[in-house]
Amino acid sequence: MTDRYDRAMGLWPQPRRELDMETGFGTVHVRVHHYGARNGKPIVLLHGRAGY
Repeated sequence: MTDRYDRAMGLWPQPRRELDMETGFGTVHVRVHHYGARNGKPIVLLHGRAGY
């Protein structure tokens, strides 16, 4: 399963930054992609739990 996820992530735009953020629910791993105009509006994509 992990290799499929890694391959899919490789198709996303580069450059990509990865960081861990502390939240009230614990540590969350975040992937930040920059794509398109720098003055565009950011979006947040959230996957569902066990969404495979």
